[in-house]
Amino acid sequence: MDISPIRIRTLGAAPLFAVMALAPALALAACSGGAPAAAPTPDSPLAPYVDALYGGSSDEELAARNDTMQNAAAACMKEQGFPYQPDPGSGISVQADGEGGVEWGTRAFAEQYGYGVVSNPFAPAAGDEGTEVVDPNADYLATLSDGERAAWEAALYGAPVEGPTAPTEWDWTKAGCLGAAAHEADLAAGAASADPEAQGLIDELDSLPEKAASADAVVAAERRWSDCLATAGHPGYAHRADPMTDFSDRYGALARPGEPPADGAAGADVDQAALDALQEEEIAVAVADLDCAASTAYDDLLAAEQQRLDQEFVDRNRAALDALVAARDQR
Repeated sequence: MDISPIRIRTLGAAPLFAVMALAPALALAACSGGAPAAAPTPDSPLAPYVDALYGGSSDEELAARNDTMQNAAAACMKEQGFPYQPDPGSGISVQADGEGGVEWGTRAFAEQYGYGVVSNPFAPAAGDEGTEVVDPNADYLATLSDGERAAWEAALYGAPVEGPTAPTEWDWTKAGCLGAAAHEADLAAGAASADPEAQGLIDELDSLPEKAASADAVVAAERRWSDCLATAGHPGYAHRADPMTDFSDRYGALARPGEPPADGAAGADVDQAALDALQEEEIAVAVADLDCAASTAYDDLLAAEQQRLDQEFVDRNRAALDALVAARDQR
């Protein structure tokens, strides 16, 4: 599964499994009530510390973490009395561009895909040669009753969440065998985010995007952005994250209630005309969103505030951050 862009801050301490389980919505969506929080740029004061904080993000490192996670999940499921075949195809890779090289977040992307909800260019198209996704557990699952499958899924993923489906905080202890396996894989990868001794540092870091979005200048710009979007014919969005959340929710309910298709494909009983109308609206809102963000300087103000907070964080915690890097280099 390819996800783009990887958004480290959005994910916070959520490890590899959390990314896979919630993609693409979590990877592209923002923290609740705020703007999309991009990963540190190369010139960010946090850039030298990202791998030590969250583990390596190269395709090779992610593949190794997925292998560790899948094997640990299989062992966990066996202990609970369930079969589980490790899925080597469930890993992720960092991919900046979608189909045709259109980069997410650009106007060109918005004009073609909106937010990438109804039409996801990062997912393989059904029938594409070499891109077929095969679940090694599918044949076994097909033999189960609804109750048996629910028990298997609860063991693997954790108990179903009641109420709103969007998680507010990652807790591997409540995410079944895959959650425990992901924690094990992140520890093996040397990610400080999985180390209880570093949790205070991680919590402080994860709080920075909300602080940046709450700065007076940024809040004022977001109000102007909301007013601009309403003037463009799209009222009701108070925060930059709201449109993405809105279209993700509506698409999920329309395409496959309770189980949005991971590859963006519509089920046989889906009202295609309604999906087409939703995508048309999504594109219109996404384009207006970008235009309003530009006219209100929202993105520039948010980035400047985030950069300031990042620098303060690094200055305040430099010794601890340098120690994390040194420990990772010695592994």
